[in-house]
Amino acid sequence: MILLSRVAERLYWLARYLERAQATARLTKSFTHLIMDLPIGQSPEWDVLIETFDAQEAFSQRFNANSETNVMRYLLALNDSTNSIPFSISCARENVRTTRGVLSDDVWEHVNELHLYVQEYASQSVARRNRYEFLEEVIARTQLIFSAFQHSLNRDHVHRFITMGRVIERADMATRILDTGAKAIHRLGKKALAVESLLWGNVLESQLALSAYRRSYGPVIDRDTTATFLLQSLKFPNSVAFGLNDMIELLAPLPKAQPALRTVRAVNKELDRFKIASAEVSELHEFIDTLQLRLMEIDAIIQHTWFNMSPE
Repeated sequence: MILLSRVAERLYWLARYLERAQATARLTKSFTHLIMDLPIGQSPEWDVLIETFDAQEAFSQRFNANSETNVMRYLLALNDSTNSIPFSISCARENVRTTRGVLSDDVWEHVNELHLYVQEYASQSVARRNRYEFLEEVIARTQLIFSAFQHSLNRDHVHRFITMGRVIERADMATRILDTGAKAIHRLGKKALAVESLLWGNVLESQLALSAYRRSYGPVIDRDTTATFLLQSLKFPNSVAFGLNDMIELLAPLPKAQPALRTVRAVNKELDRFKIASAEVSELHEFIDTLQLRLMEIDAIIQHTWFNMSPE
């Protein structure tokens, strides 16, 4: 199948924006639950969410305080915040609108309805009493859209670039959430000792990984097994290693795929060789930073090889 490069790029970014919106909703939902469950003085600050997106500078340009209300406005309500759910959904809608010829009508209808819902209710989600319902709706609707992709598309380049975008975004978010969680727990010091298992459980929950983790490791949750599961599991679909293996299968049928394939395989080997159990906090942070750069490298190769336009 011949696919125009500009269409391939829009499909790739459509999936990235939808996955980003869903991940942001899950992270915000699980973090809100965590704050409500933990004793005062033993919970991370709300700016942990801002750190996850490396958005401290952009946030500080708008707000003077790292309060819950300000963080929720930034992530859930602002249309022009590049890290917000409304921004991601708006970008996804635009990418669907310009690629409707290769997508089913159901996809356009679902994305457009999600866009209208977010525009109407996002500002109300800043308050806790409305937040859960809003986030649950965003999660459910994005899941519905991804389900529509799975059930309405031929397994050709259209499906391939959508899936590649989702895999890259999912891996990027997993590394961000794991790294920020590790730093936040380390920052709490002795205060975290009594609730550390709950904090790591929250990291897993934000990645839909808590139940699958318990089936693999049992009820006790700690840093090493959490990091191993989210980074190196070959059975859990949201892990980085699982996603990299998917990328190899997705890239293989594409023309001029060798540079991307070589890089993905190399990153996979680097990930497999890293010994999480013997790593200090600083070493794990350094490795995750390197892994994020390597994911950016894969993304750059994909764009250079198959897209004519710069990323949005």
